[in-house]
Parts: sequence; structure tokens; C-alpha cells
Amino acid sequence: DALHAIVSIHPGAGGTESGIAAIMAFQHAYYVARSGDEARTLVAPGAVAPSAAAIQAGIDSTPVGTTHCVEITPGAYAGQYLVKITAFRPDSAPSTYTPQLVGTAEVGNKTLITSFGAAPR
Repeated sequence: DALHAIVSIHPGAGGTESGIAAIMAFQHAYYVARSGDEARTLVAPGAVAPSAAAIQAGIDSTPVGTTHCVEITPGAYAGQYLVKITAFRPDSAPSTYTPQLVGTAEVGNKTLITSFGAAPR
């Protein structure tokens, strides 16, 4: 059914109007803008998540020119998504990361990421 269909999205700027948009915005900040500060603004205050500096350290370890693809599948609960990232590094084979379970919620007038966790197996 529609709720369990895979939503495949090409990298884009995202936004804060929905959970999917917030996830896309976070990935855009990471891979395209290469800004830990920008990525952290997409995470709800008080959420257990890496600091902007820790996110930036991950970005800095990713070669410039790396592109990415995001696959998002709705989770079991509203605002929950299974997220799989494939990174395409220059001069390297693509790497698909272990899927994560990402939670989102409306905070004020924006939808932000509220949690990152290991996907159930």
C-alpha cells in the first residue's frame, strides 16, 4: 500500500515542511553545503544527536566531490522513517551505509529531526 511504498528521492535542498523534507535538508547540508552548523539547525533542540562540531568532523572526513542518494521509507509510526544513504566518492566504489531509523516532529512552525537510531533488523 501507499504507506509502505519506498520513496526514492534524488538529492535536493529539502526544507522543514515535512519529515522527508527535513531529512533531505540534513543530507543536503552534509553532502552539498558541507556545513555541520547548517545540518544541526535541522535537529530539534534537546534531541540526542551529534553536535555541529561532530557533524563537521564527519563532513571533513568525506572527500569533496562526494555525491549521495537518499532512500526514505515511511516507518511504523507517524514522523518515523527508515533512511538509507549511498555515498558516491570520487575514485571509489559507492558505499551504502547501514540504514537508520530517523524520527521527526513538528517543532514550532517547522518539522525537525528528533532522533537518529539503528534500524530494526
